Amino acid sequence: MKCPKCAFENPADIIFCGRCGSRLDSVITDPSATQTYIPPVSTLKVGSVLNQRYQIIDELGRGGMGRVYKAMDLEIDEKIAIKVLNPEIYGDKRIIERFRNELKIARKIRHKNVCQMFDLERGEGIYFITMEYVSGDDLKTTIQRLGRISEGKILIIAKQICKGLGEAHARGVVHRDLKPHNIMIDRAGDVRLMDFGIARTQVTEGLTETGAMIGTPEYMSPEQAMGEKIDKRSDIYSFGIILFELATGRTPFKGDTAVSVAMKHKTEIPPEPREFNEHISPKLNDLILKCLEKDREKRFQSVDEILSEIGDIEEGRPSTDKLVPYKPSSVEILRKRLPVFSVLGILVLVILAVITVRLLLPRKERPAAVPEFVLSISSDPEGASVYLGDQFLGLTPLDRPVKSGSHALKLVKEGYQTTEENIEITANANRTFTLYELEEAVKTGVLEVKSAPEKAEVSINEEKKGMTPLRMELEAGTYSLSIAHPGFQITREEILIKAGGHTAKLYILDRKPAAKYALRVTSEPSEAGIYIDGTYVGTTPRNLELSQGTGGMRLQKDGWLAKDLRLNLKAGTNPPKHVLLQPVTFNLSVNSTPPGAKVYWDDQDLGFTPLTGKYPTGTYKLRIVMEGYCTEEASIVLNQDREELFELIPAVKVNLQIKVMPKADVFMDGKMQGEVPPYLTLEVIPGTHIFEFREKDSGKKYAAKLLVEPAEGWELRMYMEDGRLIQRNLDTGEQKVTRLKISN
Repeated sequence: MKCPKCAFENPADIIFCGRCGSRLDSVITDPSATQTYIPPVSTLKVGSVLNQRYQIIDELGRGGMGRVYKAMDLEIDEKIAIKVLNPEIYGDKRIIERFRNELKIARKIRHKNVCQMFDLERGEGIYFITMEYVSGDDLKTTIQRLGRISEGKILIIAKQICKGLGEAHARGVVHRDLKPHNIMIDRAGDVRLMDFGIARTQVTEGLTETGAMIGTPEYMSPEQAMGEKIDKRSDIYSFGIILFELATGRTPFKGDTAVSVAMKHKTEIPPEPREFNEHISPKLNDLILKCLEKDREKRFQSVDEILSEIGDIEEGRPSTDKLVPYKPSSVEILRKRLPVFSVLGILVLVILAVITVRLLLPRKERPAAVPEFVLSISSDPEGASVYLGDQFLGLTPLDRPVKSGSHALKLVKEGYQTTEENIEITANANRTFTLYELEEAVKTGVLEVKSAPEKAEVSINEEKKGMTPLRMELEAGTYSLSIAHPGFQITREEILIKAGGHTAKLYILDRKPAAKYALRVTSEPSEAGIYIDGTYVGTTPRNLELSQGTGGMRLQKDGWLAKDLRLNLKAGTNPPKHVLLQPVTFNLSVNSTPPGAKVYWDDQDLGFTPLTGKYPTGTYKLRIVMEGYCTEEASIVLNQDREELFELIPAVKVNLQIKVMPKADVFMDGKMQGEVPPYLTLEVIPGTHIFEFREKDSGKKYAAKLLVEPAEGWELRMYMEDGRLIQRNLDTGEQKVTRLKISN
């Protein structure tokens, strides 16, 4: 199935693209289900704050699952990493549920070689995973930069991967997507495993369908490529691919499509790593191939078996590590290409030519070869591993020939401090002997405890030690740690303190289940905002369930005075509270020139100008009417004290002819004007007027509110039978037809 986004070729039965993580249309979904709109993924801007807590510092990268950002957790003042999931992932509720359940297991993995997972959160329309921030490069970048890695470094990296993976397997967690991209090398040189977010625990069933291929084709096991059930031995196969790439600079199987690569895992025998790098030892070569057995029963059954094998390789490693491949001499090339007699003839000619040149040309001194000296190293106690640079020399006591010059010497022994020294081997002696007295390793470790929220009480073995954030030194061993904070549940955990180690813990505390105090709150007017101790909880009417029975409650609504109440509730259901709010009022002063004009406020008669009064805040329509003057109208927003002055304009009266058929009494602005027919002619001031037409015999009545504009004359023609009213401008001949309804 070709991905519609990146055109990557995927197997037909997988859910997401193996390259970009987009959901594929080939997945069968329920045709009756309503399709949810999935918005395009948003880029978080540097400097923005997510969920009012995480300030974005920089974008670290992006992959199939989404984008990764470095952020500052403002609540605990700690740098973390945030992985924003692609919408194709969080648009599927089943996948989000799988992430949530598996993160509950993954974040319990506490190991120095595992990046700590924190939580799956939602905010601002996106899902994201918070995790420990690791400063450094991923293993894929390291391989691309260095190419093949020396055997010594491979073993160091392999041991740390095994230790982190072993901790996860001990908790029943299978990584499922182990690859160099998900392995970090931090600034201290320690390996950190990442992205247990798509891991499936061996004890959780039903969330990952059989037949769905999740992972990266180049690194997945045969059973994973075929969509079969997997276990920790699938991670061991992926680990073998990583070792192969570290040793050779390439993966064992190549293909044009993801399907072709996946099928090679199932059908093709992997090449031997020594075909691409003859400098790795046969034992390491065999270890890699055993990890890559097609039959999982023939692989290593646990990472502990691999660690044991690595220990054997380290003890028997050669003293040198040649990285330059062997090149045949020109004479050997000629021997392969020419018959024996030709080779002998050529050799004779070459020897004669060399003798002639040396006799004719002045002699040049040969560069002196770099002398080798014997390095003798002893230690107290014995059995320390000796490294010269990255080269493992063996265990003390030892005598090894080395070249003169400056060297970085390191002695390592479990239980003792590592000894490091730069040594200078000069040409004035043929042997250098040194005895190193090893100091016992530190027997204590550092424990650093942080919590959100802070100021939580820390107890070690039931003994109070202080408040978070807290840093202390403890003797190596296992301790019972508890974190307590008022209003939050107590968190307990068994922790292991390693000698010379640094253990950092971050605890996100869960609130205690609150006692329920039920209260229904209503108000007049409704839709007033409810605030409990300054926290917004909704609008009226609303049924509240509060965690405490006492506190302050405020109701407020725009345009109304806020109301403050003191709560003193009982556990359970309390009598409802109904709150009457008072409107916010402002002074309004209205005047006119000349005074004495009638003032209408949203058609409510307020009186004559000048007038002053207090009125509720809001938007109102003012109408100023005075006989002989044009009517003035204005819309005002009353949100502060206001003074309004209207300068009235004298009106020029307009001739108005009124015709009614068959007949009716005519009223204008509530005053009887006469019976029509005959014609009725009035002089009317321009403006809005209310006309009524009343038929005496039937009692039928029509009313209309009409705008009379300045003109030479107007004609009104009313048809009482069907309610038609025609208004015609005698100057222009334009007319307007309105059909009126019978009024009461």
